[in-house]
Amino acid sequence: MQPTLIDQIAESVLYEGYLLYPYRPSVKNTQRWTFGGLYPPAYCAGATGNEAAAMQMQCLVESGQAATLEITLKFLQLVNRQIGRLERPLTSPGDLSNASFALVDRLAIGGKELHAWQEAVERQVALDRLALHELVAKPHRSRFHFAAETQLEPIHDEQRRIAAVMVRQRLALSGAVEVAAETVAPGCHRLTVRAVNQTACEPAAIASRDQAMWCSFASAHLALAGEGCEFVSQIDPPQLWQAAVAQNENVGAWPVLVGEPPRRDLMLAAPIILYDYPQIAPQSPGTLYDSTEIDEILTLRIMTLSDDEKRAMEALDMRGRDLLHRVESLSPDALLQLHGEM
Repeated sequence: MQPTLIDQIAESVLYEGYLLYPYRPSVKNTQRWTFGGLYPPAYCAGATGNEAAAMQMQCLVESGQAATLEITLKFLQLVNRQIGRLERPLTSPGDLSNASFALVDRLAIGGKELHAWQEAVERQVALDRLALHELVAKPHRSRFHFAAETQLEPIHDEQRRIAAVMVRQRLALSGAVEVAAETVAPGCHRLTVRAVNQTACEPAAIASRDQAMWCSFASAHLALAGEGCEFVSQIDPPQLWQAAVAQNENVGAWPVLVGEPPRRDLMLAAPIILYDYPQIAPQSPGTLYDSTEIDEILTLRIMTLSDDEKRAMEALDMRGRDLLHRVESLSPDALLQLHGEM
């Protein structure tokens, strides 16, 4: 797959809503990860809303006999970041695993302010290259598993002693990607790709959405690349395939063509609605975690934050810190470009 053509849009979709205005711990940031969530089956069985354990995309593919596909599932896994204050400072990180500490919501140490927070790690499941004609004869399933992990990061005080620890924990995740194809007409097939969360959880451990998110795939989306074939637009199909396209069933996924028109060998199935051939607005100086928009208003709002609010934003998250520095370094001309042109 050619990452330069699809990863920029995919990353924007992946981190849609990662940091919410006003980009620091607040009421607005307590309900995050709202797009493309695939929840553990045990939670979906008892939930009263429309939460799902699977997403499905269907599209038409025009192809010859030798057509092949590369399919990648991408999502974010939540990481629980906690701050532990050590009972007594340490001089060697080798003693950290046996140290006693008390968890706190925030801690000022070594000239920095640290916060407990939900981080995220990117997960990618890339399937082996699949032959389209083989998928017509037999569906394909790829299972995957990510093991649970705990990481300890030492935090030093002004005397260079280890006085605190940053604890990052993530739970085990399991799932599958299922791929099938059926012939619609000579030279045209309907491709079906499903991503399924199969993580086993005790119902008591995921009684609420906040608990279930630790076992979920956040911002899940699919990236497809074809060789020897072309995808048919789901939004604006040619008249020949309009009736067949209307029969596609997309659940939690919105497939669009990606790249430079009129090429049709790349497709992104996103959890948010996009047009074919989406692009990041060239006026934007960098991502503000708000999809492909220009983000003038959000930029101006960051510039009006108080010094205390900026310190909280900077301490919260590496991406928040980079975002703050990027906005503060904007030149007058760059800021004017965000206003748009007539």
